[in-house]
Amino acid sequence: MSGVNGRGELTAAKKREALFDKQLAALRPGDRQALMHLPLPQQRALVAKAKKQQERWNREQMAQEIKRQLKANPDLVTTELQYHRLSNALPFTALSYCWGPAVTQSPIVIDGAVQRCGLNGELALRHLRGAEGVHVWIDQLCINQDDNAEKGHQVQMMRHIYSAAARVAVWMGLPADDSDLFLPHVRAMGALIRQQRYADVVRAHADMAFLRRVSHAFRAFCERQYWTRLWIIQEFAVGAEIDVLCGRASVGYADLRGFLVFLNKVYDHYPAIQAEGGAPLMMTLLEMLRGFKTSANSFLEGVLTRRRRYQLRHGGAPRAMAGDSESLFAVLVTTLVLEVDYNHTQATDPRDRVFAVMHFADDVDEFEGLPDYSLGCEEVYRAAARRILMQGNIDLLSYCQFPREAPSLATWAPDWQTGIKRPNVGNPWLSNGEGGAAN
Repeated sequence: MSGVNGRGELTAAKKREALFDKQLAALRPGDRQALMHLPLPQQRALVAKAKKQQERWNREQMAQEIKRQLKANPDLVTTELQYHRLSNALPFTALSYCWGPAVTQSPIVIDGAVQRCGLNGELALRHLRGAEGVHVWIDQLCINQDDNAEKGHQVQMMRHIYSAAARVAVWMGLPADDSDLFLPHVRAMGALIRQQRYADVVRAHADMAFLRRVSHAFRAFCERQYWTRLWIIQEFAVGAEIDVLCGRASVGYADLRGFLVFLNKVYDHYPAIQAEGGAPLMMTLLEMLRGFKTSANSFLEGVLTRRRRYQLRHGGAPRAMAGDSESLFAVLVTTLVLEVDYNHTQATDPRDRVFAVMHFADDVDEFEGLPDYSLGCEEVYRAAARRILMQGNIDLLSYCQFPREAPSLATWAPDWQTGIKRPNVGNPWLSNGEGGAAN
């Protein structure tokens, strides 16, 4: 009888395990109810098996999802995350771009899992990738956007990340409005300008039909959304090597700036151009200046000016401005306050109107606790204003203008979300006084 009973118990155990295996095969994420009716010892023994089955099921589902995505989009961008210290990182490209609407997302494979990336970022990665791979730092994927502590820490490192990059890729977007014509043209003009062949630069615009096309492309280039975004100012300013891309077409910073400087200071070259080409070439020059004259370039000029100032102060240009420093107050005013052109740079998060530019300032260490994304917008503006006033910059009060987007903000703190206009006073950083405590 004992033998029969033993065989009966063994048969029952096999039946229970077979039943469990059947239930396990149908298991879905989060479903553990199938295990609850089993005795505790068997649950413990079988939970490990359940976890392995679940992991296998997850891998199979992920593989099926990747196959489905690849079938729908054979050119799917595939990446992996790597971790490096800046001090010994491999040569990498830092991406500067506009995120675009949050609702516009594209699939991308990261470490074997299908994730979502903003469409513009995905397009940039698609155009940057090479046959042998490329190392790219992109904030949308390399920073946990759901972790405020990590965001605050990474924002403090942004200047160091972009300055350490082998190059900064400025992604303007896909080709449009003759950008495939304009960018190579600027590159060619840059080469002529470096050789001081100014008359040849003018001759390159002698065809009026071509001049109309390329000058229209220039205006469209200046009107691209990229130049209006606040975050890109720091990214563009600190990079050692800058490449501007519209699709596959590109132009380096030196050629772009050289062409703009030529347009702005062409009068310095009048005698040489006239001596070489006479009246006909001077007429071409006048048509050229008329064609490229546009107010649309003010955002672009502002970004280039900020880069030039930063590189001069930090030794990135041939003659560094020794002893020159810039306070956060000066940075906020020169970046955010509306002047003649009334350019109002854009930021999705109003806190970034301080955070995105504060590391241009030489006194940034005095603003302890910032950036901190756990603080609300009004708390950020109040903390920055208190520190600026305690430094003695009482002219900050002239930027406390109304109406405001943040009505409960302290009256002694500027609301940097609004279009603050320059008051009718001198440069504020030239009039320090004795600062007291602000409450």
